[in-house]
Amino acid sequence: PMWNYGVPYVVKQYFDCVLHPGLTFRETPGPEGLLGNGRPLLLLTSAGGAAGKDHLTPWLLDVASMAGFDNAKVVSAVSVVSRARAEVLAEMKLEVEKVAGHLLRQGPFCDLGELEADCSHEDLMAWLKRPRVGLSADA
Repeated sequence: PMWNYGVPYVVKQYFDCVLHPGLTFRETPGPEGLLGNGRPLLLLTSAGGAAGKDHLTPWLLDVASMAGFDNAKVVSAVSVVSRARAEVLAEMKLEVEKVAGHLLRQGPFCDLGELEADCSHEDLMAWLKRPRVGLSADA
C-alpha cells in the first residue's frame, strides 16, 4: 500500500532495520550492496487504480540496489480494483513467466539445462544450494 505518496511506516521501519552498513551494504563513495552478488530480483507490485505517478517502485528499486540487487525487474498490475481477479492474475502470471525466463538466462542461473522443469523440491533445493548459485545452506 501507499500512504501519502510513500510506504507505510512498518515497511519503512523493516528496511531501516535490515539495511545496515556491514550487514547488507558497505560504505564506499556510494553504498555497495552485499546481498545480491549478481543474482536477479523480481518485484511484483499492484495498484488499485491507475495513478499518474508511481512513487513506490523507484523506492523499492533503490532499496534493492542498496542491498546489492542491481538486476531487478518489476512486474506491475494496475487498476486491479476495477478488473476481475482471474484476469489480473492471468496477466501477471504471463508477465512473471516472461521476466523470470529472461532473468534465469543471466548470471548464476544461465546453466539451468541440467535441471528439469518437473524436478522435485529436493532436486531444486540441491541445485539452488550449489556454490555458484549462492543460496545459503539454511534456506
